[in-house]
Amino acid sequence: MTTSTTTPLVSSGALSVPEALMPFLHNGDGQAFQSARPQALTACAEIAELVVRGLVRLDDDRLVVTGQADAAAGRPTWTTEVTRELTERGATVKQWVRRRRAALEVQREEAVTRGLLVPGRGRLLGLVPYPRHDVPAGTVETLAHDLAGAAATTERGRAVARLVVRSGLHRRHGLDTAVREALEAVSQQAGEVPHPALDAIDVAIGITVLGVVTGGE
Repeated sequence: MTTSTTTPLVSSGALSVPEALMPFLHNGDGQAFQSARPQALTACAEIAELVVRGLVRLDDDRLVVTGQADAAAGRPTWTTEVTRELTERGATVKQWVRRRRAALEVQREEAVTRGLLVPGRGRLLGLVPYPRHDVPAGTVETLAHDLAGAAATTERGRAVARLVVRSGLHRRHGLDTAVREALEAVSQQAGEVPHPALDAIDVAIGITVLGVVTGGE
């Protein structure tokens, strides 16, 4: 596994919500934790990022585009694609998460670009090849300390902590008890203060990850 020498931090503004989620979402075999509903959870993270950027807001459970993303202005290309599609064809949170099937693949690629994941190939039972995305050593720990510290006062930091804790991913990487409890405290405090991005996360997770994504529209 590649050792991480410089991990981008949420507190520095270098990472989006879904990018920061990616290392937490992947296990030691380079695969996403299926128990966390990775596709749906990643789509939820994208919604939170769009809300933080002021591009989308929630009207009850409906996603409403409030601004058009401009990739030339330093915004990720996916934000342009998503806001354009939502403008052309609106959706509720549940409908959008079902529709946004490319979320995990897109955000994995973004995370690879940031050095948060390392693509490779593995072999199941030593025979069947499969793609894997390894997390550089120390990356989860660095991000967790950032989320529990400097990033705890930022919109994105609180959003990532909320996602990681509500999905239980903070318990999957052998983090120290003190760090896990600090992340839980950030998540709880975030939930007590109304904020559009955090409200969006709670609605999205409640409807999709903790609820049922596969039901009818």
